[in-house]
Amino acid sequence: PKNVQQHEKVQKASTEGVAIQGQQGTRLLPEQLIKEAFILSDLFDIGELAAVELLLAGEHQQPHFPGLTRGLVAVLLYWDGKRCIANSLKALIQSRRGKTWTLELSPELVSMTTRFTDELMEQGLTYKVLTLVSQIDVNNEFEKLQRERGLGSEKHRKEVSDLIKECRQSLAESLFAWACQSPLGKDDTLLLIGHLERVTVEANGSLDAVNLALLMALLYCFDISFIEQSTEERD
Repeated sequence: PKNVQQHEKVQKASTEGVAIQGQQGTRLLPEQLIKEAFILSDLFDIGELAAVELLLAGEHQQPHFPGLTRGLVAVLLYWDGKRCIANSLKALIQSRRGKTWTLELSPELVSMTTRFTDELMEQGLTYKVLTLVSQIDVNNEFEKLQRERGLGSEKHRKEVSDLIKECRQSLAESLFAWACQSPLGKDDTLLLIGHLERVTVEANGSLDAVNLALLMALLYCFDISFIEQSTEERD
């Protein structure tokens, strides 16, 4: 998050320079870049040095995005980073040991990813994922970006929108993949039910893809083995 010490360092970077991660020595920054860094820092609630690095990365990547300023490229890189984290989480959870599928990985790797993701779950992964799914909203993000002129052409808007949507989808699919492999615990299942109780359907009465994935995750959490215990009970 934003940081007073970092703010002061970046503020003086046009005269005293600032250390950039991965680069030797200090670097003097133009006033305009400093101003843009503070805007990015406020926009995404990230540290001022991280905002500077994001802008410099945007500047470096500009040749791949003709017609876009470094700030607009930085917005794409920010959401692309979020998307990569969400997709990595989903890939890790898909590789867990479980009852529905196997990715045919080595037993050592499966043990490692299962142990690591178990730790994430113990640290409140379900709550974090559901909170992010609720908080991340394309319309709200676009309003914030619009205020700071963080949106460019129609193409840029679509790319940002697609990245945000993929973040939400991958987060929801992470919980779905978990429930497929091993049901969520009672407390996490109740959190999931609480989230779905607040969901509204689309205009045509259907669920969007994100909440559909969460609903299917919930169905995987129900134990119906008692139905199969005897023929009489099943009938």
